[in-house]
Amino acid sequence: QECRNPQPSNRPTPKPVRVPTFKPTFSTVTTIHPVQVILSNLRFEYSLTAEARALIIRYVKGIIESNLNNDLELMEVAFGGHLIHGGERDDAVVSLPLRITVRGPADISDFALIYVVEAVQDRIQDLANELRYLDF
Repeated sequence: QECRNPQPSNRPTPKPVRVPTFKPTFSTVTTIHPVQVILSNLRFEYSLTAEARALIIRYVKGIIESNLNNDLELMEVAFGGHLIHGGERDDAVVSLPLRITVRGPADISDFALIYVVEAVQDRIQDLANELRYLDF
């Protein structure tokens, strides 16, 4: 059968529609987790130096990198704001806020903070010993 209208149509070509499948789609998300490193049993006049702060951040980053769930990738460990000082004369406390950025599958990212905290908690005593050894 012949085409009766040989002139091209001005209508746009329809876009193909994706057919839904039962295959799961895995998306990667980046999440930021606030974590506090609390130093206790300090002298009241203790002041956390920039050098000590950098050491703590590097140490925490190393702990997380070596102990984090294999499905997650550590993107950054950064200083999260202002130091918080408190406590009594012979038992002062300094709280170091950190921002920990992690990337991984969306279904695992809900648990990323748990993995980060567990990784740090398991080795935090090593950090305390290192700080004492370096006399920070």
